[in-house]
Amino acid sequence: MAQYVVRYPHKLMRDYFGEPRYGIEAVRGRLQIDRDCRKLVFAAVQKVTEPDTWIAVVKLLAPSMRTDPAFRTWISSQLRAARESSRLLCQLAFDVLANACKPVEFVLLEAVLTRY
Repeated sequence: MAQYVVRYPHKLMRDYFGEPRYGIEAVRGRLQIDRDCRKLVFAAVQKVTEPDTWIAVVKLLAPSMRTDPAFRTWISSQLRAARESSRLLCQLAFDVLANACKPVEFVLLEAVLTRY
């Protein structure tokens, strides 16, 4: 299931308005009720290097992990690393769940602070 969730954003990007779109609530529901799956997906997302995939999976995890100390610590460390980088501009990524290009840092904050 963890591999499926990590590959899910690519399915959405290929067929944004089609069948994969209807699965977002099902994926979030599964992550909400299945603690083991949630842990595996969280471990998998920490290894993802592609920003588009990374932010989509973080947003899928957020409703069920928002209060989890490990999730919040990981988000904080990602934000700290982004602020300490020598880049002048925020890194942008395509948020397939919102159908918008957004700064990665904003999506991470949104994931931790917003109820979906």
